[in-house]
Amino acid sequence: IVIINYDILTHGKENTIRQDLWDVKWKCIVLDEAHYICNKESIRWWAVEQLCDRAPHVIPITATPGKNRPKEIFTLANLVDKRIFPSFFKYAHRYCGAKKDFVGNWNFNGSSNEDELYNLLTSSIMLRRKKQDVFKTLDRKVRAVVPLEINNRAEYDKRDATGEMTFQKIEQLSKLAVKGKIDAAIEWLWNLLDTEDKIVIFAEHKEVIDRLMKEFGDIAVKIDGSVTDPKKRNAAIDAFQRCANCGVRKERHEKSKESCASFVYDMKKRVFIGSSAAKEGVTLTASYHVVFLEMWWSGKDHEQAEDRCYGRAGDLHGATAWYLIAHDTIEEFRANVLDLKNRTLERIMDGRELTKDQMLMALLREQRRNQ
Repeated sequence: IVIINYDILTHGKENTIRQDLWDVKWKCIVLDEAHYICNKESIRWWAVEQLCDRAPHVIPITATPGKNRPKEIFTLANLVDKRIFPSFFKYAHRYCGAKKDFVGNWNFNGSSNEDELYNLLTSSIMLRRKKQDVFKTLDRKVRAVVPLEINNRAEYDKRDATGEMTFQKIEQLSKLAVKGKIDAAIEWLWNLLDTEDKIVIFAEHKEVIDRLMKEFGDIAVKIDGSVTDPKKRNAAIDAFQRCANCGVRKERHEKSKESCASFVYDMKKRVFIGSSAAKEGVTLTASYHVVFLEMWWSGKDHEQAEDRCYGRAGDLHGATAWYLIAHDTIEEFRANVLDLKNRTLERIMDGRELTKDQMLMALLREQRRNQ
């Protein structure tokens, strides 16, 4: 058995697989967090494909085989059995809403025939299990939207009125939106801390994370792109999850020989602040609440981040995912994009429609009706 990271399958940037891997006749290759190899243009994908072509059994494992659109699913399906979808062009025309742009180039970023794709995958190569299927007594995960007014409306509207809606402009508007709502968001977060022991906050931009760390000071820990040392990552998790009496994490407390008789949360660190660098591989069940101050482009990334607090083996409980959305800004557009992507992938992965209480814009509209 060999356990290895995707990024060291090759010799740097050269298209040459490590000789000690190439010389072995592997009987089975298991690809954990397989969504990391969905980009067919990457060296990582090329190396994995070369090795998988030489093995009789390939098992990709991931909660998110498609993070944004159906074309990503083809990559993993093709590793398992090329007979299912022998041609990407045919697959894309059938399931990716293929169409030509104004200059005649094909665009495969859409979706079509989702129910058919779900039935084909589940009847052939995909085994899907949800947390609720495994943990029968697990409480619900609830989503909630909190609309916030921005205090820089004139600055925001001025930028919004200029130029076309490019990715650069979307990024600028996103920064202005979070800048305008940050004061109201921090006030809301302190109010949540008045009633809850611990909370998890996700943001992305360095300025926002720095502002949060400054605000919450000694009661906060963080994991973002600047925390690359595994020891520092573990120290942050330990500080948030540990027992005040023995220092053992909650999820290990019942099994560890070092644990005490009764678990009591250490309340020195009450706030965990994370970026997308903390959206997976981290257990944060000390909190029943996860708050999103900024949004990413993939709804599946948000699901993974929500689940840091939810349905983790060893500490099962429900959770509430709060989305703090700046009113009448680009954040509402981004929320709508997440809903559209999630609706498509939900039909393909689970064969069902999203309910209104899972959709951010439906929750936002409900909030407005109740105000």
